[in-house]
Amino acid sequence: MDSWSDTVRFIYKGDTGLKLHLAGTFTNWDPWIYELKETKPGLYELELPLTTGTYYYNYYVGLTPILDNTNPNKAYAPDGRSAS
Repeated sequence: MDSWSDTVRFIYKGDTGLKLHLAGTFTNWDPWIYELKETKPGLYELELPLTTGTYYYNYYVGLTPILDNTNPNKAYAPDGRSAS
């Protein structure tokens, strides 16, 4: 595992007043670890230090996954789920 890391900014644009969480391969898909902050009406952000690599992720409202509408790259995670 490489000890060098980058700060990655996750951004989501959507409805105001959401409790929006982030999960992915870096959280073992646990949607309760990270919550994005609404920085402007409908704009949510979160910065995380991540080791350089490829990660799959989704945003979550409750347990409902939402693909990243600002990231054109979509894929299937190793477990078969749709992810950004």
